[in-house]
Amino acid sequence: METLSEALPQAAPRTRRGCVLLDFLYWYFVVAPRSIFGITQNYLVGTIHRFSIPLHLRTLFSYWHRDFEVRDNRIDPARALRVAVVNTISRIIGFLVRMTTIALGLAALALVLAVGMGLILFWLFAPFVLVFAFSHEPTRSLPSLRLPALPPLPALPKLAPPTIHGIL
Repeated sequence: METLSEALPQAAPRTRRGCVLLDFLYWYFVVAPRSIFGITQNYLVGTIHRFSIPLHLRTLFSYWHRDFEVRDNRIDPARALRVAVVNTISRIIGFLVRMTTIALGLAALALVLAVGMGLILFWLFAPFVLVFAFSHEPTRSLPSLRLPALPPLPALPKLAPPTIHGIL
C-alpha cells in the first residue's frame, strides 16, 4: 500500500531560479501576462457564443423564427402574392435582427479585446511608471489653487435660553 505522499501528484517546484526576486520577475512578466491573455481569450470566446455570431452568419438570410407560409398547389395569384410578401418580410426582419446582433457582437468583441490588451499593457508598464513617478523630480510645480475668501456667517439670533440636559 502506498503512502499519501506517493499517491498525490508531485507539485511543480515553487521556484524556477532559486532567487525570490527573479521568481517574482518571471511571474510578473511571463506567467501573469499569459494568464491575462488566457482570460481575455475566454472572454472573447464567451462573447462569440453569447451573441451566436457563427450561427447568425450561417442563417443570415433565413426566415425570422421560421415564420413563413407554404404555397399550395392551387392556382390563386392573390394567395401566391401574399405568401411571397409574407416570406420576404420574414426574411428581411430576420436579416435586420441578425445583422444588428452581429454588429453588437462585433462591437462587444472589440471592447473585450481592447480591455484585455489594455490590461496586459497596464500590467507590463505599471512598475516602470511607478518607478519613474517616484524617482523623477518635477521641473516645475503646478500653480497653487487660490479660492476667494468667503464672508463670515452672520450670527444666529438667540431663540431660547441655554438648557442643560433639557432642563431650564
